[in-house]
Amino acid sequence: MEIVVYTNSARTRTCFDAIERSRKYALAFEPLDGLDGWLKNGRNGTPSLVYVDLTGSNDAAAVVKRLSRANGKPFCIIDARNSVEDPAGLFRSGAVDYVGRSVFVAGITVKRIDEVVSFVRNAYPEPAPGHDEPSRDGSRNEKRPASTTRFKLSGDTWDSVQLDREYTFAMLFAELDNVVDYEAKTSLGFTASLSEAFSRLVEREVAPYQGRLWMWRDYGGLVLFPFNGKSCPALVSCIRLVLNRPIENVQSFHLNTPLSFRLALHLGNTVYRHKGETGHIVSDSVNFIHHLGQKFTPPSAFTITSEVHRLVPPGLADLFVPLGNFEHRSIYRMRLPVKPR
Repeated sequence: MEIVVYTNSARTRTCFDAIERSRKYALAFEPLDGLDGWLKNGRNGTPSLVYVDLTGSNDAAAVVKRLSRANGKPFCIIDARNSVEDPAGLFRSGAVDYVGRSVFVAGITVKRIDEVVSFVRNAYPEPAPGHDEPSRDGSRNEKRPASTTRFKLSGDTWDSVQLDREYTFAMLFAELDNVVDYEAKTSLGFTASLSEAFSRLVEREVAPYQGRLWMWRDYGGLVLFPFNGKSCPALVSCIRLVLNRPIENVQSFHLNTPLSFRLALHLGNTVYRHKGETGHIVSDSVNFIHHLGQKFTPPSAFTITSEVHRLVPPGLADLFVPLGNFEHRSIYRMRLPVKPR
């Protein structure tokens, strides 16, 4: 389960130090003005425990009143100043945890979160797999998988993947950053050869992990990996691409200056068709990963969504730090070993 903290206070983050150190839960911090989006749309189906910090609010009473009308969504209150006159009343309004001054100063423990999560899962069970969750207007929206039982697993290899069937894949967006600069400073021919070298590099690195170049254009595109619901080997290929970038600048691209490319990795669903026959595919996941790569991922960065972050092996967990929220998902970026010049 993801822990989401809506706060405008940098001090509040230290209250969750034990949770960050444990890495037992995905943890995201969002500005308080993002609360409206959660009240209207939730977290896009991601199971989340939401903490709302009243410290930075101009009208704490109004915030609590809005939360109490959240249509059965459980919430937690952080009240470092003990400004709420009747904390017990919060629980009658739907709160599942109250962090007053003493708890705030001592810090929130993993045991406390475990107890709250256990209570929430018992009191607010997730819909059974294959069921839709009704929206406020009465329509039904597909709820994104909260566990592996809801994924449409494509397996460890491509052997069981059939054409025109929908599966869950690891989706990698990969694209060169500075193509315009190379076009301006060199020639179209050199830029084209650079793009070809980049596609060969990506193809070579993802192949051992069952990755396939899928929707690919001149300067980048989308790579698919089968997904077994338990692990995400695509992570390793992406980390290798980032770590080997200085060497590839010399060996593959013959450049004296660093080549900049961005990577973004997500778990999502799409109908599968052969490369070159994907023009009529409609997939929210495909749209999302393109948006994440093109609109949110910084140059030279490798980002992953919260779905992927849950599958990061413990030995690699320290490589990833929170970057922010994009289209109702928590995004993490890989720490770069060497800052690009």
